[in-house]
Amino acid sequence: MTLEVHSFDPLDLLLQPESRVPETGRPYLAAGYLELLRDAGPSFTARADKRVMLCGGIAINPSNSERWLWSFLMNDAGPHMLALHRAVRRMLEIHPGRIVATTPMGFPQGCRWLLLLGFKRLGTSQELPGQWLYGKV
Repeated sequence: MTLEVHSFDPLDLLLQPESRVPETGRPYLAAGYLELLRDAGPSFTARADKRVMLCGGIAINPSNSERWLWSFLMNDAGPHMLALHRAVRRMLEIHPGRIVATTPMGFPQGCRWLLLLGFKRLGTSQELPGQWLYGKV
């Protein structure tokens, strides 16, 4: 199966049935927030069979230049994880440097994926309660 990657458009997420978007990501589906993510740094949408599987990118904080990895991984993306992993890894290679990410403490798959991407657990997030904080240099 071929993975198609193109620039992220907030509609890529907004047009998805709610059941495909992970519950932890649903509060962030406000259109204004997605536009902020799109405009904050490099971002992409990955599709398999014309269906959105992942939207993600690197948000760069304009006040301190801190870089945050973000993603919305669809609930049915499992069969495409190897290709999706390679796409995210390639984005990190193209845009190298220190970057941080969070994942819910009760989401071991997110923790494992960040470790596979080369991140190290730094502790708990001060800004986002209930989230692990990861970093990669």
